[in-house]
Amino acid sequence: MHSSDYTWMAYIDGEVRAVCQTKGWGHQVRRNWSARRKPVAESPIDDYEWKLIPEADGKLPDDLEAGFNEGVYYVLSFDKVQARFVFQHDTSHGGAMGSHWEETTYTQIRRLDEETGLFQDQLGGSPPLPPAGWLRDHLLALTNRFTPNSFSLT
Repeated sequence: MHSSDYTWMAYIDGEVRAVCQTKGWGHQVRRNWSARRKPVAESPIDDYEWKLIPEADGKLPDDLEAGFNEGVYYVLSFDKVQARFVFQHDTSHGGAMGSHWEETTYTQIRRLDEETGLFQDQLGGSPPLPPAGWLRDHLLALTNRFTPNSFSLT
């Protein structure tokens, strides 16, 4: 991972953790499915995603029989090149196979530069870190507006 990726990782993890603590949810960071064949050391921040898990009651339980539905959660990822966050919600990949398995619903979060009125991806270069609470506030609003994803466990 590039050294600036560690700064982004800490920022995103802190913001996700703040949302989950506020709501009493669990969270988890993982590499996305497409990155799992390469060594961890070769994964940039774009290979990671954060799960915000409403039914985990503040932590991931050791026993899945404890009323935790593993397939219900939101997913947040960061696209550093495009300077945007992608927050996946309202996606259903459960039940019988059908067209809903081919669809993913999400919200793109881009930071507006207050001085220029341009989005960070329009300015070019490496995006600066947003202030503390910026991503948290967006995630709190989105989790109040949209339902989590529902994924099949099979």
